[in-house]
Amino acid sequence: ESNPSTDEGKFEVIGNLTRDSFNTWDSVSWTGLDFAEGPPTSQKFAQVDSRQGRKQNINVVVWRDDGLPDYMGSGTVAFTSVSALPSARDEIIDADIEVNTTHYEFADIDDAGGPRMDLRNTLTHEIGHLIGLAHTPVEDATMAGGAQPGEIKKRTLHQDDIDGVCHIY
Repeated sequence: ESNPSTDEGKFEVIGNLTRDSFNTWDSVSWTGLDFAEGPPTSQKFAQVDSRQGRKQNINVVVWRDDGLPDYMGSGTVAFTSVSALPSARDEIIDADIEVNTTHYEFADIDDAGGPRMDLRNTLTHEIGHLIGLAHTPVEDATMAGGAQPGEIKKRTLHQDDIDGVCHIY
């Protein structure tokens, strides 16, 4: 088990886990989704500028280890804010993921169990929100609400997740 919060080379580990989480959704080939990784940014907060449309906004994954904004409670593992323009048929113009590293410790967990939250499990679920999916009542789906420490089942997509993303895209 590697702990991206403390291990040497943590940025490489976090980058790889983040990339793997996006690739999980990218692998649903018939959707037309194609995520492109941009250069690192100094942006430290989730933000949107609706006046600029999607051209000036970048999608970021931020680590909230310096306190949480009011909309994130301490029990929230991660939060994805999605912004859309109603005038553009609800086109998503920005979506940002905030990971609660103030109250949770994340790791790349080898086997299910343990006290830490699995970063890939968390990010794969949040990326589902980033592309417009809501929670599902299907218990084993990636988009099922909630997560327990040591959970890794949301790293892979359930047929319900695939059906949802294919319906949207």
